[in-house]
Amino acid sequence: MDERKTNFHLLFAIPIVLFLAGTLVLIFANNSENVKEATNTRQTSTQAGTPSSQSQDIFEEIEEKTGAEIPEEVKEAAKDASICEKLGGGLARDECYKNHATLKKDPSLCEKIQNQTYKNQCYSHTSKFSSDPSICDKITSTAEKDRCYKNIAFNKKDVSICDKISGNTEYIKKWDCYKDVAKAKKDPAICDMMEEQREDCYYDLATTLNDASLCSQSKSPDYCYYTVAINTLDPASCENSGNWKQKCYEEIALTKKDYSICEKLELRKENCYEQIASEMNDPSICGKASEERVRDSCYLKIATTKEDPSLCEKLSTTATTNSCYSTFAYKFKDVSFCEKVVDIPTSQRNEKAECYISIVLEVGDTSLCSKSSDADVVSLCYYKIAIKNKDASLCAHVIVQEIKDDCYKDIAVNIDDPSLCDNIQDKAKKEFCLKYSK
Repeated sequence: MDERKTNFHLLFAIPIVLFLAGTLVLIFANNSENVKEATNTRQTSTQAGTPSSQSQDIFEEIEEKTGAEIPEEVKEAAKDASICEKLGGGLARDECYKNHATLKKDPSLCEKIQNQTYKNQCYSHTSKFSSDPSICDKITSTAEKDRCYKNIAFNKKDVSICDKISGNTEYIKKWDCYKDVAKAKKDPAICDMMEEQREDCYYDLATTLNDASLCSQSKSPDYCYYTVAINTLDPASCENSGNWKQKCYEEIALTKKDYSICEKLELRKENCYEQIASEMNDPSICGKASEERVRDSCYLKIATTKEDPSLCEKLSTTATTNSCYSTFAYKFKDVSFCEKVVDIPTSQRNEKAECYISIVLEVGDTSLCSKSSDADVVSLCYYKIAIKNKDASLCAHVIVQEIKDDCYKDIAVNIDDPSLCDNIQDKAKKEFCLKYSK
């Protein structure tokens, strides 16, 4: 009973597996010229007596793509085409043989198919792995026959077989066959044999073989040179790429991280230097940029990335240098960097004091205000923290009397405490404090 159940399950499971296997074979056979050539090589091995290993490869593909585990008994049974006979007659049997033929890359199995449509498809599918044009003659469908000739021509690298294509199938043309064979043989002479699509052939061949010498005879020669240059990362081909020249040089420079190629750019040269310098963390490349804005941006990015404050000195303006040191002060919570900040005479801001204040607010240590050697900085630092925290005790640490008076006045008014006004020396400020703090 168990054996009958197993056989019953196999009759349903194996056609499904063969269908998936045949589908996968067709998909992967279409991927590229290399896959087709590799398939031909594997076919030779199969004919030499290693079909089981190829079947195993297909099953592994199915399991990988579907995530389903195929039972071992199904794998073993699927190696034997006689399982198709157990399906009786009809389309299920024909479908089984068609997919088995594709799986085994054996067009002789197509003879066992009764339905002509399935037989045509079988010969067409297995032609992907054959170099025998006679199997195409067994096909009655024009479309499948044309597809068969196209496959055989590619496999044999024989352009004369392309001439057998009827031209009546919309998506299978003789000149496409010529192009495929030209690429397979790496032979541009075949392009000259074409009455149509000759320039397309040269373009395909040039970009497939990465042979810039063929671009001059191709369609869109400029884009052809560009494509070959990008494929090979050879800037020499960029020179002939017309309107693509600048893009060509820039892409290769950035891909190779070769700043010397940036020199060939008329536009975006500065950005080219900056991007390569940033990616390589090499500040020496920043100096190649002639634009001050780009150069400073470059140094600042690398200084931050490498955590190297010495690069702040390379910045060209006081504003950018200040920004650089303030960034490190905040990053490391170290007010010693604030001492390197220089006030700008034309600015209303005291940037050094702002640097100190930002660190004090971040770490919550008001004693850091006194680390500065500048009385104005110390005073502004304590004043700002005192106002923010409404803490009049901090006003006592303010050195500059004018700022100290403001400190007591502003807090007194803020918290309605007129007693704080007694600490103010300036008469006008004291009167203001007493008037508005009640």
